[in-house]
Amino acid sequence: MIRQFQSDADVQRHFALQAELEATPEPPQDLWERMDQARRNSRNGATKPHPLSQPDLTSLAFPEITPARKTYPIRVVERLDSVPDVRPAPRKTYKLKGDI
Repeated sequence: MIRQFQSDADVQRHFALQAELEATPEPPQDLWERMDQARRNSRNGATKPHPLSQPDLTSLAFPEITPARKTYPIRVVERLDSVPDVRPAPRKTYKLKGDI
């Protein structure tokens, strides 16, 4: 709604009646610290931990681990058998007519 003001006094009276144009109070001195603290508290404890995230390990029973039994005696190797030499593949001793 657009108001038609007849004089400067009408304008002053209109803005004097506006509640939202009043001066705002000064914020507290520790406003930023309180905001940071609230942000940290909301980040740390806002979510309820899931029951599986911290399971109760007292009821678990672990089996005893014993070394494996050997069913055959281990033979001591005194020396390794020699490895036979591998011959290189023979070189190509011919040329095709198209190769230069």
